[in-house]
Amino acid sequence: MVALKDAIAKRPTPKDESLDGRVFITEQGLSWVKDTSDSPVSKELTKLLKRPRCPKCGRIEKAKAEKCSGCGFKPSRKTPWGKPHRRGLGFYALRHTFETIGGDAKDQVAVDHIMGHADNSMAGQYRERIDDDRLQAVVEHVHGWLFGGNQ
Repeated sequence: MVALKDAIAKRPTPKDESLDGRVFITEQGLSWVKDTSDSPVSKELTKLLKRPRCPKCGRIEKAKAEKCSGCGFKPSRKTPWGKPHRRGLGFYALRHTFETIGGDAKDQVAVDHIMGHADNSMAGQYRERIDDDRLQAVVEHVHGWLFGGNQ
């Protein structure tokens, strides 16, 4: 609870009173949740994917970085920053990957819940909750696949 109060104290001021109870809002004081395809989360991921990448250690840097903050690499004409963005790599590729790898955790109900998918089945109508341990197991499975090892 302390961490949430700290996050709320440090966040930007909400532009709308209806956002006062939210922990996460954009730098502009707006909601991260949109009902349209114009998603702030998708836009932020695209910005991140367009940042320069260090060809030596792979770290993603700020747009105008003079050197890599990870390994100290300094780009030059001969050895520039790595290509930042690949076509087809974006927010929905991330969702496709999570759905695919998360399914390997063998708890599709938990994966669907994390993905925000509606469950209109009879079981979905009767299900009151999904235990946090099930959700955590899926997230840890995907994290282990992505970063290696068991986290």
